[in-house]
Amino acid sequence: MGGEWRKLNVLQLIICGSFSAHMLYRCLATAVVLSDEYRRIHSAGLSADRSGLHPGWLPRWDGEPPVIDVKDGQYSGFRGHLQLLVFGLALFVLGAASVRSVDQVCINFRDGNVKSHHGPSATWVVWYYVLCGLLLLVAAHGSDIGYPLVLIGINYALSELCANRECGEIGVALTWLFGCGTLLHSARYNGWGPFLFSELPVVGRLLSRIDEIPALCPWHHRYPLLVLRMISFNMDRHWATRCGVASPFLLGAVPPPSIEPTSLPNWTWMPQTYAAYLLYPPLYIAGPIMTFNSFVCCVAGHQLRDITPKAKMKACCQAVSALIVYEVFLHYVYIGGISRSPRMMRRVIDDHLASAGFALAAVLGLYLKFLGLWRFFRMWAILDGVVPPDNLPRCIMTTTSLTGFWRAWHSSFNMWLVRYLYLPLGGNMSHRRGSDLDPVTARVWTFFRKVLNVALVFVFVGAWHDQTLSLLAWSVLIVVAIIPELVIKAVITATARGKHLQAQWYYRHVVAIGAAYAIATLAVANIVGFAVGPDDGLGIASSAFAVSGSNWGKRVIILCHIYALAQVNLDVYLY
Repeated sequence: MGGEWRKLNVLQLIICGSFSAHMLYRCLATAVVLSDEYRRIHSAGLSADRSGLHPGWLPRWDGEPPVIDVKDGQYSGFRGHLQLLVFGLALFVLGAASVRSVDQVCINFRDGNVKSHHGPSATWVVWYYVLCGLLLLVAAHGSDIGYPLVLIGINYALSELCANRECGEIGVALTWLFGCGTLLHSARYNGWGPFLFSELPVVGRLLSRIDEIPALCPWHHRYPLLVLRMISFNMDRHWATRCGVASPFLLGAVPPPSIEPTSLPNWTWMPQTYAAYLLYPPLYIAGPIMTFNSFVCCVAGHQLRDITPKAKMKACCQAVSALIVYEVFLHYVYIGGISRSPRMMRRVIDDHLASAGFALAAVLGLYLKFLGLWRFFRMWAILDGVVPPDNLPRCIMTTTSLTGFWRAWHSSFNMWLVRYLYLPLGGNMSHRRGSDLDPVTARVWTFFRKVLNVALVFVFVGAWHDQTLSLLAWSVLIVVAIIPELVIKAVITATARGKHLQAQWYYRHVVAIGAAYAIATLAVANIVGFAVGPDDGLGIASSAFAVSGSNWGKRVIILCHIYALAQVNLDVYLY
């Protein structure tokens, strides 16, 4: 049976692969056709959006002048300052290597040996990170640097309270209230207005020149990532005070489990280490997110043996290739322009194939954008000797479940949420209440608390991204979509009928239906939250996937294509 099953599986893979490849081709071809139509409207001056397309560098097949869609603010800002970022990257990495070399020479001279067993002390490089971080703050935020510096100082004062054994829990509660409160308030009031150093007492006249420095980006746009780092520092310090040592649990996801130092360095909780972690230039702008303990272990040299020249070359190739692929995508698919054109959105919603093509292209464009941005800054950190998590270890099109998707999408943020929010809330609570209740009640209690904690996590995620109707709708859609998956998984794993079902030949197809459900719901949620908003997003979803109306047969075919793609994903990742 093993050989027959494998032969059937290979045949199924070929059939479903061809079916899903046909769907992807048709959807992308439709997105390209829509983009050409938008380009003609834009060139003729019939579009109200005059800033949608810009001259590009990749030739077109029809001989028309090349254009590129850079309406996305995040990528447009990155692309416009790419040369400056590359120059800063090279200067920063070379400077850090020089500081480490000088530090090593000083240690050798002090110890009187040729090579120190423990390597550089890392104290010099920590001060180097602080200096570079402050320069980055001034260059990025100009005179508004005062706001993040004041907030960073207040949070460090709260960390002293977190480190107190008697009132550490109060410090943790105040940390969360301070972080979330300032995050919501700064977003609500767009950064609280200009910060004027000239109005400060005593030092105002000396620092008045800072008020003349222009800002490249508002400080409150980078503050969400800063809040995550501030909470990480305070929570890790609180746990280290309670445990006395850095246990493997406190190390987080990076460095790997094989590195288990019995204690963190003596400079761990100093103000300069705190500032270096919060302002570390490679990860300050866009992440990925590292826990504080992980950052300290990397800076202390615990992971230098894993950063080989081959690993650095791999990181560079991944970043460059991801950016090139996204540039090619933007030259032929204009999702940003289409989403801002009422005429084109009516065209998309009225056609089921256009809706499916737009949904696929929007999700794929979102994935490629973040893949390029995150891997560029991760490459920067790796070249410096710090290895943050890979935010996108899997392609978005290879989803097999909603929970699996969130482990692979913005994975560093997912690990942060599990470590600092989901587990402190109690996780599924089974380890606390399961032994006090009868089995049936314990299962119900466990499931209820798990759903409640997941809902709270996604509410935080939506508020952390932005306080808009689109992100609120995105959070609600994700929570509503993930509840049926959690219910079905709980029933299958906890009941005798569920275990019997797992032994049947058709269980694979049940899982494939669940995977198809995950792909469709994620496409809908992401175009609602990050592309076109609730109204147009739900209209596109209804046009592409609703099995009703005059074209219901064609929509069924689209759903069958998604089912075939789910079967391919199961073959690739589960078998």
